[in-house]
Amino acid sequence: MRKYCNVINVLCMALALVSGCSREEQPREESPGVTSEDVKEQAKQTYESAKLYTQEQIENFQERTKQELEECDRNLERMTARLEGLQAEAKQALEVKIRTIREKRDEAYAKFRELKSSSGEAWAELKTGVENAMDELSKAYERAKGEFDTEAE
Repeated sequence: MRKYCNVINVLCMALALVSGCSREEQPREESPGVTSEDVKEQAKQTYESAKLYTQEQIENFQERTKQELEECDRNLERMTARLEGLQAEAKQALEVKIRTIREKRDEAYAKFRELKSSSGEAWAELKTGVENAMDELSKAYERAKGEFDTEAE
């Protein structure tokens, strides 16, 4: 009986081996996987999301820059108003500084207007120009403010 079981086991293994090694390809079942249309739709959604994100970043940068320029204008008004109490020599020196700040502000405004009307690749380059102009404006203001505070004391 034991011999008989061994023979049956060997035959079953041989049958399994032979059926698994056939050269005929087994037809594959169609899976409900990803289609080219699915990929196109996903790519379109990704593109739209990236475009929306980029537009939001542009708008945020423009709003921050606009607010900084408006703050600069308010600071210039305050500095100009405080000139009246200074002696002639100090007043003249600080008027030069205020003129320099106004020139830097005008440059920053010009770059900002150019940036607002640009798009695409040019926008990134112009953004750097606006950032540099705003840095220069900020430095000029801080220098003048430091001297103004010294003169006002």
